[in-house]
Amino acid sequence: MEPPKFSWSSPQRQPLAGLVIVFFKTGWDIIKRLWPLLLLMLFNEKPGKESRYELIAALFALLTIVNSIIKFYFFRFYISNQQLIIKKGWLKKETIVVPLQKIQAVHIEESALHNILGIVKIDIDTAGSSKTEVTIDALRRPMAEALRKSLQVESTYNQTENKQEPLPILKLSISDLLKLSFSANHLEAFFILLSFGYGIYDSLKSISKGVITTATGAFPRSSALIFAGLFAGVLLIVILISTARTFLKFYDFTVHRRSSGFYIKLGLINVKEQLVSFKKIQFVAWRANWLRNKLGLWLMEYKIAGADEAKSKMKVEVPVTQYGYIHLLLDDYHALPYTEDLTAIRIHPSYVVRRMAVYGLLPALLLIATSFYWLKETALLFLFIPFFVGVKSFLLQQKFKAYACNDVLFVNRSSYGAHLILLKWHKVQTVQLQQSMYQRKNALATLTLYTAAGTVVLPYISLKAAQQVVNFSLYKIESSATGWM
Repeated sequence: MEPPKFSWSSPQRQPLAGLVIVFFKTGWDIIKRLWPLLLLMLFNEKPGKESRYELIAALFALLTIVNSIIKFYFFRFYISNQQLIIKKGWLKKETIVVPLQKIQAVHIEESALHNILGIVKIDIDTAGSSKTEVTIDALRRPMAEALRKSLQVESTYNQTENKQEPLPILKLSISDLLKLSFSANHLEAFFILLSFGYGIYDSLKSISKGVITTATGAFPRSSALIFAGLFAGVLLIVILISTARTFLKFYDFTVHRRSSGFYIKLGLINVKEQLVSFKKIQFVAWRANWLRNKLGLWLMEYKIAGADEAKSKMKVEVPVTQYGYIHLLLDDYHALPYTEDLTAIRIHPSYVVRRMAVYGLLPALLLIATSFYWLKETALLFLFIPFFVGVKSFLLQQKFKAYACNDVLFVNRSSYGAHLILLKWHKVQTVQLQQSMYQRKNALATLTLYTAAGTVVLPYISLKAAQQVVNFSLYKIESSATGWM
């Protein structure tokens, strides 16, 4: 059966089912913007003000909904002169022009709501923006697939591979998925949720002291017991949420190899499809926290051109459950280099003290000075900051090794767990050598290698080694016949 054909030269619209997506996004946007007002309406103890709050909320919600419908109705897209053109807006018209050769990635996503409506979402990214360049919230899948092919994302793939899906080279089993989920970084999520919970508590306290008094009366009077109960409860919630989030994200994870790239599919509720072109990979990094490193689990990330730290949607992460898979996933970029006969570039020991003083002790003293009036002796707990910074800096200084191989730079910047980086020299676009006053005095330097997908930093290395890396990298860049993409 012939696939449907679309005329991209004429303006195209999103299907009417996309209106449901618009209403859902609008409702969530209203909640995010009006939640303080909604709390006031819910907990306000002064009579006579409910109608005013309700009127303000209703007017804002109505204006937001009308504006969203107008944006949806006037949204058009088409392809002309090798350019993707997006037109939107009514009174305030906006036109986005994206040259096809500048497109770095096209991702197709399908949430539970999209699945029910029989539509998908498409994200289009280029290297010239810190966020997603174009998002089309609702397209029928045949139309989305045809658009992706027309945007030349798959132009390098041969036709036989497009007709027949190749066998997966990596598929995550349920047991591997469970191990990956339970070993996620729960600590980071814990502090985020703890600060969020304290913010909600503080907001409710200022709105209605009576409600807070009633709620806190159900807990023990001992502050230590309250803190222990709060800590344990939040920690349990964080572990459950973090575990579930990782499980849902990497459910049914598969990697298929094609002639010029990887096709990756993952997700349970929000299904995501990614196409990774080999030529667009700038460098590869794989890492593991302490627990995952003990379990033999890693998370490999392909750093794609244009996918810097601000573009989380363009990040391509591959969970690795066996060490042999690392070689399999690296071979199309560059084989893991042999470094036994090479001299490693190390971080100078002074890095630990300087890092602990600047990023640990100084912030801790400022926090103690500004909060001691309210927190009293409890503010001294901020002195743990330089301790943690010092421990992490010491571990990094002890484990850090960088090897300037013939074709690649191989960096081991592990601290608590594992973090390794592989960078081809011809992918480097700029090299910057920096020296502080202390570094100049002690013949040290910090070297930063810039690529189209982010940076690789070699901190506090000897000046001689930094200059050698600069000269060698510039030589490899200028002598290479291969472009960075």
